[in-house]
Amino acid sequence: YVTTNMIYPNMSPAGGDRAFVGGSGYFTNVAPNTTNAGRYVGEFETSKDEDGYATVYVNLPSNG
Repeated sequence: YVTTNMIYPNMSPAGGDRAFVGGSGYFTNVAPNTTNAGRYVGEFETSKDEDGYATVYVNLPSNG
């Protein structure tokens, strides 16, 4: 889990939404519409709080 305020401006993810990271490094809950615009990395566990932070469950593949 990570708690971050690196959420794309004007986005309001809800707990349970899929989390993507774009080339900017910001998290978003909107799936990219081009092949390399963003990658699915997990789920938002919470919506943004009053300070703009949300918790994201990051589920990256393991090559182990």
